[in-house]
Amino acid sequence: MSTTASPSWDPDRYLRHAGHRARPFTDLLARVPDLPAQAPRIADLGCGPGNVTALLAGRWPAARITGYDSSPEMLARAAAHAGPTPGGGTLGFASADVRTWRPDGPTT
Repeated sequence: MSTTASPSWDPDRYLRHAGHRARPFTDLLARVPDLPAQAPRIADLGCGPGNVTALLAGRWPAARITGYDSSPEMLARAAAHAGPTPGGGTLGFASADVRTWRPDGPTT
C-alpha cells in the first residue's frame, strides 16, 4: 500500500509570481455581480497565502470571508491578512481539503 504525501508549499516562492497569479482572480472578480446578501459569507477554496483573498474584503467589506487551504505554510502566511474588515466584516483562514470541504451554512 502506498501513500501520497501532501506537497509542501513555499509561500515566498509562490508570491514571486503574485502579479501573474492574481490577474485571473481580479479579472473574474470584476465580472461577479453584486451579491444578494448585505453581509454575505464567502469561501475562497485554495486561498494560498491569502493575498488575493484579501481583495474580496475590498469588494464586499461587510462580508464574512474565510479562505481555506490545506497547506500549513500557506495558512501561516495568510494569517497576516486576517481580522476585521473596514466595513464590519471579517477575514479569516482555516485548514481544509477542497476534495472534502463542505460549507456549514449558506455560502457565496
